[in-house]
This record gives sequence, C-alpha cells and structure tokens, in this order.
Amino acid sequence: MNRGPPTLKFAIIALYSYTYTLNAIHYPLVFILYLFTFLGNKKIKLNARIGINTGLCISGEIGSSLRKEFTVIGDAVNLASRLQVIAPPGNILIGEDTHKKVKDKFIFDIPRKLKIRGKEVLVVAYKLKGIRK
Repeated sequence: MNRGPPTLKFAIIALYSYTYTLNAIHYPLVFILYLFTFLGNKKIKLNARIGINTGLCISGEIGSSLRKEFTVIGDAVNLASRLQVIAPPGNILIGEDTHKKVKDKFIFDIPRKLKIRGKEVLVVAYKLKGIRK
C-alpha cells in the first residue's frame, strides 16, 4: 500500500522540570529551522510535524519475558502524539500545559481549540512561531 512520501514524525513530552520543558521546545524548533535552511535550495518537501505536551506518564520496559520494549504511556503522551499528527507540515504544536510554562520564552500563534480523538472537550493548542529575544 502506497502511503505517500516518507515523513519525519516527532511526539515529544516534556518531563521533570522547567529546563526540560524549555529544551523540549527549543531543540525541535532549531531542528526544523535547520532543516528548512539545509533543504531550502533543494526540491524536497519537508513533512516534519512535531507535537509537544507536558504531563504525567509512565515510562519503562513493557512487555513479556520474551520481548520487552521501552515505552512511555499516558494521557499526556497521547495528546503529544495527537498534536503531532494534526500539526501542519513544518510546524510545532504545543499543548496548553506546556504553553503556560514557557509562554514568556517563545512566540506563539493565537490559541486554537481543536477536536482531538479520545477527548470529550476541545483541546487548546498553540503553534510555535519562534524564540523571544
């Protein structure tokens, strides 16, 4: 089955502290800016989409004694994944809890209320525009 051109997918959850939250936003932004700069002269379509959310999760090896994989699960992880899927190509969508922690460090578009699969109420998300100076 042909699923179209390959895409680069990120779903990031910021954990533990304010510094990790800042880094979880800063590094993907720099990555996307680098890709646009690097690919700017080439005829390559950039489909990178990044979703970032903050919240509680469970992480560790999950599976049977025959096969275990490291994974991260939880509502916050699911929302980060959903934001990544609906982010426009070449953009970063950030959940409301993450936005509250870093709104003074980054520039965001106006908030959008989104219908997210698995959520009964609309979810507020912000499109990252850049870094404040």
